[in-house]
Amino acid sequence: PDISEAKLFTERPIKKGSKGMTRGESRGREYVNDIVYYEYDRPRFVSGGTTSGTLDAKLTNRFTPTDTGTKIDLWMEVRFKGFMRLIQPFLMPGVKQQFKNDLEVLREYIANN
Repeated sequence: PDISEAKLFTERPIKKGSKGMTRGESRGREYVNDIVYYEYDRPRFVSGGTTSGTLDAKLTNRFTPTDTGTKIDLWMEVRFKGFMRLIQPFLMPGVKQQFKNDLEVLREYIANN
């Protein structure tokens, strides 16, 4: 819900090495993240991340069909850079909460569309 713009810079289809960007706002601050796809096997698996801005992040998603829908397994690795590294322990609870909020928005969107 915080992302206001997303672009893919490389040709479709998305594959390992594809690049793009996201722009958004979090806690009143605008951000732009360069995105790189490390692995992409639609519709089963996607892994990507960013090394731009104040952090290095890797997000991995595995999608498994079930009798009632799709199970989504998520892994996220975050490492802050520079001064932010010193306050990382204080930032991580907020990052985790934001991630949970984003998943709830996604769940509601899927249920209503």
